Amino acid sequence: MNKRKYRVNDSFFETIDTEEKAYWLGFISADGCVYIKKNSGSRILEISLNIKDVNHLVKFNKCLDSNYPIIQNTNSCRVSIVSRKIFQDLLKLGVTERKSKTLIPPTEQLIPPNLMFHYIRGYFDGDGGFTTHDKYLTYAVNFCGTPQVCEFILSQLNKQNLRLINKKDVESFAQIRIKGNKQSLDVANKLYNNATIYLDRKFKQYQDLILLNEINQCIDEINKLEFKIKSLHMVEMLRKGYTGKDIAKHFDCGEANITRYVKKYRTALSKDKEKQVLGLFHDGITNKSEIHRITGFSRDYIRKVLNKVN
Repeated sequence: MNKRKYRVNDSFFETIDTEEKAYWLGFISADGCVYIKKNSGSRILEISLNIKDVNHLVKFNKCLDSNYPIIQNTNSCRVSIVSRKIFQDLLKLGVTERKSKTLIPPTEQLIPPNLMFHYIRGYFDGDGGFTTHDKYLTYAVNFCGTPQVCEFILSQLNKQNLRLINKKDVESFAQIRIKGNKQSLDVANKLYNNATIYLDRKFKQYQDLILLNEINQCIDEINKLEFKIKSLHMVEMLRKGYTGKDIAKHFDCGEANITRYVKKYRTALSKDKEKQVLGLFHDGITNKSEIHRITGFSRDYIRKVLNKVN
C-alpha cells in the first residue's frame, strides 16, 4: 500500500456542522473547482487565487489539517488537494465539475440554518464584492452566480426590494446589487459581524464600510446643525423686517428657496400666535386689552382670532 506524500482531513466535508466547514463550502462553491485528472484518474480539489490572497490558502490548509504545498507564481497562487473522499463529498454538496453553470444552493438538510450565513459569506468572499464611490461616500454589495444560487441568497437576506439582474444572452449567470448605505451595511453586518473566518481583504473593506457609515452619520449631524443655525439666523432676520430677497443675498442662495422658507415660517408663526391667543382665552383671560398687553399682538389680530371662537 502506497503511503500518501501529503496529508489532509478527508472527512472535513462529510458533515457540515461548523462555521469553518460552511464557510469553506461556500468559498469553494464560488472560487474553487473539482476535477478528475486524465492521466492518473486522481480526484482533485483546487483553489486558485490572486497572489495577494495567499494567506487565505494558508487558512484553508490549516482548517483541513493539510500540508499540501501552496504553489505561488508572480500574480497567482493555488493549492491542489488529492482526495477521493473530499471529491465525492463535495459532489453530494452540489460542487460539480461544471459548477459555474450548474451550481444549485444547499438545502437545510445539508447545511443547518444557523450556519447558512457562514456559507453565504464564503460564497461572497469568492464571488462577491464591495463597490465604493468615494466622491459621494456611498457603497454597494454585489453577488454573482447561477440564477438559482442568487435567488437563494435573496431569500436568505430577506430583502423584499432586491432583485436579480440577469445578464443578457447568458442564462446561467445572474447578479445581485444591493445599493444604499443603510441596506448595504445591514447585509455586510449579517455576513461579517462576529465571524471568525473570512478573506482578510474583504473583511478590511467591511471595516472601511463601517467607518464610512460613521463618517456619513457625522456629516448628517453637522448638516443638521448648520441648517438649524442658519434657520435661526433667518428667523431673526425675518423678525427684524428683512425681505426674502435680502435674506437670499445674505446666504448666497436662490430667492425662490428663501421665499418658500419665508412662507412656511410665516404660516408656522401665524399658527403659533393664534395658539397663544386662544390659550390665554381658554385660561380665562378674555379681555382683548389684557391679551394685547401680554402678547404684544395688535388688537385687530386678537379680535380676528377670538371672532373664530365666537
